[in-house]
Amino acid sequence: MPLEERTRKAIERLSEATGDSMGKTAGMYLNELAPQIEAIAEAIEKIKTDPHASAAGLHLLLAQAQRDALEAQVDMFETVSKWPARPAKPDDSSDSDT
Repeated sequence: MPLEERTRKAIERLSEATGDSMGKTAGMYLNELAPQIEAIAEAIEKIKTDPHASAAGLHLLLAQAQRDALEAQVDMFETVSKWPARPAKPDDSSDSDT
């Protein structure tokens, strides 16, 4: 499967960060995206026979993707909010002679 250099580097970076192989990392994301890929293929196929239904399907797909992204952000913020607070940095201004 040909990949653009930017995509290959992004997968490589993510696989190094997670400790997984590039194939496993790419496969995991492609497997998760299968429903969206199928929906896009269906919408493109419908363009030939019913362009209006195809456009509506693509709009729905985009709305669902936005919803999924927002849910992922909420999950991330909920996780981060449970982390312990960072210690305050020392105030360098208190050491000045002014």
